[in-house]
Amino acid sequence: MTGSSLHNKDEPRRKPRDYGIGVEAINQKVRALKQRMISQLGELVIACRADMLPVDVLAGGLLSGRSNDAPVQDVWWKAGAVMFSTQSQKQRARNDCASSCISFGI
Repeated sequence: MTGSSLHNKDEPRRKPRDYGIGVEAINQKVRALKQRMISQLGELVIACRADMLPVDVLAGGLLSGRSNDAPVQDVWWKAGAVMFSTQSQKQRARNDCASSCISFGI
């Protein structure tokens, strides 16, 4: 068999795949993920009330958090855990208060 006899001339040829469309779709997903990450970082800064800090102080704090020193990371981790647990407790208290007010018709 020769190479030309493998392809039947009556059969339609497959379209070549357009990799440019796939690459563009992936690039759009990457842009959307980066935008979401930036938005979430801003929400975190606001939730921590760090938006009231001068930008250079905030940047310095973030840079010190990149330390490879395990005790420093542990301190930062514990402070973050406390902040989130305190916020979730406050949120639960607000929800409990709101549901109580609704049940009493306030």
